[in-house]
Amino acid sequence: MMNFPFKRLYQKYMNRSMRTKLMLSFSALIFISIMTVLVVVYSYVSRDYKQQIQYSADKSFSQAYDFIDKKIESLLYTADVVYSNEAVQSILSKDLYSYRYDYQQQHLDMLALEKLLNSLSYSKDAYLASLYVDDSLMYSRQNLFFFSNQLLEQNEEYKKWFSSNEMRIWLPPEKIRLPDQQSPVTLISLLRKINSIYGGNNTIGVERISMKADGINEIIQKANITQNGVVYIQNSNNQMINSLRENAFEKLDLARDQLPDREMKWEKLTRNGKSFLVNSRRFHDSDWTMIAIIPFSEILSLSNRLGVIIMLLLLVSIAVTCSVAYLFARSMTKGLSILSRQMENVQNGILDNTITTKKRDEIGKLINSFNYLVNWIKQHSKEQYESGKAIKTAELKALQAQINPHFLYNTLDLINWRALNYNAPQIVEISTALAKFYKISLNKGRDILSIGEEAAHVSAYVKIQNFKYDGAINLTIQIPDEIKSYSIIKTVLQPIVENSIMHGIMLNRDGRPKEIEISAVRQAEDIVIYVRDNGVGMSREQLAVILEEKSGTSISGYGVWNIHSRLQLCYGPDYGLHYESAPGAGTTVAVKIPAAPL
Repeated sequence: MMNFPFKRLYQKYMNRSMRTKLMLSFSALIFISIMTVLVVVYSYVSRDYKQQIQYSADKSFSQAYDFIDKKIESLLYTADVVYSNEAVQSILSKDLYSYRYDYQQQHLDMLALEKLLNSLSYSKDAYLASLYVDDSLMYSRQNLFFFSNQLLEQNEEYKKWFSSNEMRIWLPPEKIRLPDQQSPVTLISLLRKINSIYGGNNTIGVERISMKADGINEIIQKANITQNGVVYIQNSNNQMINSLRENAFEKLDLARDQLPDREMKWEKLTRNGKSFLVNSRRFHDSDWTMIAIIPFSEILSLSNRLGVIIMLLLLVSIAVTCSVAYLFARSMTKGLSILSRQMENVQNGILDNTITTKKRDEIGKLINSFNYLVNWIKQHSKEQYESGKAIKTAELKALQAQINPHFLYNTLDLINWRALNYNAPQIVEISTALAKFYKISLNKGRDILSIGEEAAHVSAYVKIQNFKYDGAINLTIQIPDEIKSYSIIKTVLQPIVENSIMHGIMLNRDGRPKEIEISAVRQAEDIVIYVRDNGVGMSREQLAVILEEKSGTSISGYGVWNIHSRLQLCYGPDYGLHYESAPGAGTTVAVKIPAAPL
């Protein structure tokens, strides 16, 4: 049962024209080939593209990580320079009790420290190097290279760090307005405690090494190779180090706290029904973590665009293929289509048209053979028709020409008057019946008469025969009046009745009455006339050959085959005679004709 739809489709396909089947087969073959090639190409290109995107993202991520790591190392190195500088150690280690009032020395120390810090500001990565000093010093509020320790003590977070064992801390980006600039600058800073190298390991100050946040942002922006992806740096407190596009995470439909708090190497994560590739890596000398997020949809976007292009190519290929297949099939089957139509015409009896072709292939040879066959059939049919027509006409005319109508009527009239003069009524009846018989036979040259007239013709014939056989023949005619008005070709029933008399009932020597019965019935659009006798009947061998042309059965020069052929020639192959008989049981002849009014 599962194969039934496929069988039905296959049957519909097989019932299509040759042109349609060629077009469908040719199109399907090319379509499958192109589809296979495009699918394989799409598969490989899509896979390579995904790998290339991941490879490029990994390279960009690693490169950005290395650049930022070098910046961190550079700031750490700058911090080490400040930390280990002898002037810094010496100045910050002075006793504040006596030093806070020595303004001249403070001024000299400030100049020495400014020279150092200013020189460090010209390095590649450090934008500003500054110190947090005791608030009692005159330059503690200079706010360029020096800041007061009270700024740290006012912030609980810094105060907590200052009292801890941690030597350094990274500050999140903050905007600072420097004295020599009109607009604030966003800086990312490293704070580091400065311990005395002269002993005691006590903290004598805090240095601050800052770099511009723009440098970090620029590196991060270059690391993001996708349109909707996000690359960012956050510290251990989940504070952002670099700036992001507005609503970056909202566009991803992803919150930062949904990401695992661990290092990852391009792992696939699914959040809120969406998939992402995530890479996470911590910097060694800071609490920073660099994170890259790429939505899978964007990785697949180019693959999808490639798929759309391939689909468009496929549709174009289908259109071109179907067009080419149609033209090809039309060219191949044009001759076959014409030949098929002409063969249908021949089947319907139309033999007037032949096909003109210039092809020399198998179809051209088939068309030439068809033309030859049609011409042969036309010629043969014409010859056969003319021959049959001539034979039938000659036979009928020969029969009719045996009697000159005028001479016959005059002679019969003379016999009739003479018989009356000599008081011979039987001769009058014979001559009258014979005149009626031949009048109906000749029918003024017409070949069609009514079934009633044909029955009257038989009655006149049997009446004459009864004078010969002393009234031994008993003829019964039971034809309904509505059937008598239908037409029939003449001289059909009389030869059959004559055959029944000569070869049937007169050969019966058992003393039974010699019966002939003629009846007729209407069957749909046809009429069947039955002629039954109680004669000697026929054997199977005689029945098998009685309707053949050379059967040897003759009725006054009119063979049974002749009557059968006349009926078929006039009415068609579905009409004619049908015999049923058995030895000693009599014979029944069925005459089938169409029900055609006269």
